Amino acid sequence: MKKFRRIGLAVLTACVLTMLMVQAALANPGNNKTDISAAVVTGGTETQIYDGTPKVPKIVVKLNNVDITNDVKIDYVTDNKEIGLVKFNVEGKGKYTGKVANTFEFKIIPAATVQNKPARLKKGFKAKCQEVKGGCFYEIQYKLKGTSKWKTKTSKSLTTFSKSVKKLKAKKYYKIRIRAYKVVAGVKYAGAWSKTKTVRTK
Repeated sequence: MKKFRRIGLAVLTACVLTMLMVQAALANPGNNKTDISAAVVTGGTETQIYDGTPKVPKIVVKLNNVDITNDVKIDYVTDNKEIGLVKFNVEGKGKYTGKVANTFEFKIIPAATVQNKPARLKKGFKAKCQEVKGGCFYEIQYKLKGTSKWKTKTSKSLTTFSKSVKKLKAKKYYKIRIRAYKVVAGVKYAGAWSKTKTVRTK
């Protein structure tokens, strides 16, 4: 009889402890969350093109080989809309907590430039392009057809989308390309070059 009492007391004690643990868990649901500091993040470093909207990196997050991408959120350290370098952290949400140890980054660069037909000038030409959004300056590169070395001119105004180049050889063909760029915190972020156009000087 005493043996059964001891067993019953043990079972009752176990039940009480279980109930207390459940109550504690319900009162502090954060205690059941899984830390993601050791998670592995892939992707998210691809360069993106500025268009005036916030940019969201495409990432995959795995913890112990389990995909938890839908259970994390991105915390931006820097602006994720303007041209420049974007830094961000990956943090847990829902049943996950903490953040991945590393800080990640990607670039936002100007859009590719669309070059208009260049105008012929006496021993020169005038290069033109359409405006590229984002507060950009422009680089015009040109070279004598059949040569490999490009020469560079830059615009000095955010509102100037054309540049005259003179003192070239007369009646010669020159290849021209243009791209937009912006300097942020001392770093140059350049868009893709326009399609090359050819002009013959007067």
